[in-house]
Amino acid sequence: MRILSAKVENYMGVKLFDADFDKDKNVVEITGKNGQGKTGSLDGIWAAIAGKGAIADNPIREGEESATLQVNFGHLIATRKFKRKEEKEYTTNLTLTTPEGARFPKPQEMLNEFFNSIALDPIEFLRKESKQQTLIFRSLISDFDFDENDEQINTLAEKRQNTNRDVKSLQARVDAFQLPAKLPEDAIDEHELIKQLAGAQERNQERQNEISRRDTSEAEIKGLRDTANAQSVESASATSRAIEEGHRLIAEAKAQADKLRADAEIQAVELSKEAETKHQAANDIQAKLDELLPIPGPINPTEIQELIEEAKASNALYSKKQQYDALAEELRLKKLEARGFDGNINELRKKAEDAVKTADLPVPGIGFDENGLTFKGLPLSQASKAEQIRVCCAIVAALNPELRICRISDGSLLDQMSFDLLEGFAKKYDMQVFIETVESSRQGAIVIEAGEIVSKN
Repeated sequence: MRILSAKVENYMGVKLFDADFDKDKNVVEITGKNGQGKTGSLDGIWAAIAGKGAIADNPIREGEESATLQVNFGHLIATRKFKRKEEKEYTTNLTLTTPEGARFPKPQEMLNEFFNSIALDPIEFLRKESKQQTLIFRSLISDFDFDENDEQINTLAEKRQNTNRDVKSLQARVDAFQLPAKLPEDAIDEHELIKQLAGAQERNQERQNEISRRDTSEAEIKGLRDTANAQSVESASATSRAIEEGHRLIAEAKAQADKLRADAEIQAVELSKEAETKHQAANDIQAKLDELLPIPGPINPTEIQELIEEAKASNALYSKKQQYDALAEELRLKKLEARGFDGNINELRKKAEDAVKTADLPVPGIGFDENGLTFKGLPLSQASKAEQIRVCCAIVAALNPELRICRISDGSLLDQMSFDLLEGFAKKYDMQVFIETVESSRQGAIVIEAGEIVSKN
């Protein structure tokens, strides 16, 4: 479907634009000097089709009370009328009729089914940012939700960014660890060494107590023997003294001497028995001492204490090694997590790429990546001008499958070769291209001056 004729009256700076368009020509060129009404004429055509979003802020020509826009598609005629109220306020209404006069309800909704307002200008499309171009292009593929796919990618990318931040932090902590080349394989049981030290100290104390007990027994034996020996000597000395005393006294009193001798002999016997008892007691104690096992040598606690200090140092290294291993493992898992996000993101991107590859696109080889549109695997911006125009025309045509029209506002930017290419692609894709130029002399161009059509080249 294309526009067969259009009428723009008293719209913006246009006094009257009333033209029939050759149905065999795909390019409608509107030319003239700047400020003569070229843009207003095309704006009026678009406002008649696209509705309120395309209507100018002050649509009615200065000094006029009403304006009319009419676009004839052959089987349908769209007519939008404006009536001035106060100052810049106005009323507007749209009708959609057949040539016979039959009216359609909800005319704008019906027009919207034919008309896609985005990317109507191929040249403007080329000048859009890569992101905008991509969004427009993706709208051609209706069976894949790129927005949801993007949202999932952005969510994963944010998680990946946080994970990579953790990876960087963990890597710095791992790199900061300074460990000797040789590290203990296992921890040493310090408690067991401390237990051994306590046992050694207890055993040394028992040994000292045993030595003291034995020294006491030996001193007791010596005391008994010394006492016994002294008593034996005393016994012999007492007898000798008694005999001497007896001889001295014998003369004095024989009877008294006999008594003294008898007493001395009794005392000597008693002393001898006591000495024998003490000797026997000493012998008994000595026998018991002889039966005791030898006292073991002392245990050096310093050696065990040194082992404890070595164990502490070794265990400190082992603990540090455990911390390092735990950090290294956490780092490894974080890296795996980050790679997992990479895989998920790549999978989502591949889904989008597959959706593009399997889609029925207007131009083979067109696609997009994170940087924008591509053509034959290269950025569209690196394609030739002919390829760029071809791609853009194809996209515009695909966006408007019913009403295959588009508008180029800056047609003066096209040289003759580009214009010829555009004309060829318009014919190829069965498009009706309205192009605005400045003072063109090309055949068939509609010339506008002072808001009116003055001639046709």
